[in-house]
Amino acid sequence: MNAEKRKAKRKKKRRIRWMRLLVSVVIAAAGSWYFFSGGKIPDVPFLKSFEPVRLYAIDTVGNSAETAIRDKGLAVYDAGVLTFYDLDGVSVWEKTFEAENPRVFADENHIVFADAEKGKLWRMDYGGETVNSLEKDFPLGGIYQNRASYLLYFGQEGNQLDVIDNKGKTITEITVPKGYILDAAISDNSSIVAVSTLSIENEKYYSSILFYNLDGTVMAGNRYDGEIIFRAFFTGMDELKALANDGVFSMSRDGDVEWEKKIEGNLSRADINDSGYIAMVFEKEDGKQAYLGIDENGEFTDETEIEEEASIVSLSGRHGAVFTNKAVRIFDMKGRLEGVIESDFEIEGGGWLGDDRIMLVYENRMEIMDIY
Repeated sequence: MNAEKRKAKRKKKRRIRWMRLLVSVVIAAAGSWYFFSGGKIPDVPFLKSFEPVRLYAIDTVGNSAETAIRDKGLAVYDAGVLTFYDLDGVSVWEKTFEAENPRVFADENHIVFADAEKGKLWRMDYGGETVNSLEKDFPLGGIYQNRASYLLYFGQEGNQLDVIDNKGKTITEITVPKGYILDAAISDNSSIVAVSTLSIENEKYYSSILFYNLDGTVMAGNRYDGEIIFRAFFTGMDELKALANDGVFSMSRDGDVEWEKKIEGNLSRADINDSGYIAMVFEKEDGKQAYLGIDENGEFTDETEIEEEASIVSLSGRHGAVFTNKAVRIFDMKGRLEGVIESDFEIEGGGWLGDDRIMLVYENRMEIMDIY
């Protein structure tokens, strides 16, 4: 290898490390994955401003657990075993997996288990039967699935993205021309892939949104200087919602911006439901945190200040929830505070299990409650 090639290779590695550091700060704030660890705790007495009812609890025996929540039940990977629980907390089936970096998520048709470090993935139906699997020679960075069970994935580094259909067949392999893939999404009709990338040139960064069809052809694209677009969601067939560090915007499949909402501060955590409603927590210019919703048409809801540091934002079809260290605040779809669940113990994670059931995760324990 000559001196010029070695110099270019070192420069590329420095650029990738710089991008990964920048991205890790933003993606950690987005809270895509949850990790839980600690020791046993007793039953949790709640101080309630409204009346949630504890339905059941699940104890975990390992020092970490990975969960996926869906309105059909709860999938928990703990101590080498993936267990699916129904809505009453009854164990339905178990499967044993060895994983260095486990990931679990669920959609309407499947539970997906992956070892992100080893590039392995298994897709199962809700009866526990393996539908298909894959193994790559690189660590997985993102895994997403649409309503038709088309699944896309990309690596932790680089610019390669693959899409497989509901049978596990590779449909397309996309290589983005510049940058590092932050996020990607596939439309519900499986016709469009949207990719968010981060690039650095002359010590300045910019994000791009690129739209591809399934033969890998670029259909449209936009560049955003000085912005980091860390999440992208399709709502409906071809409308894309994108979350940036300073706001939210909606785009058509042609790349036209339909509406854009800037926030006075920095977006730190967010979630979106199937209808396109977005719940978020952002840090205002005075350093305080606030909760805010944006409806399907881009209209802001009421804003509520959050005193403690928010760790998770979770959204169902009827409520938003903001998790802090010792409390969960429940909001309606107009952004109004409905109630607070308080705990004497540290809350390490959680989310919605259907529209009105919520899960709180503690050290080696998960509590599922009905809030009405």
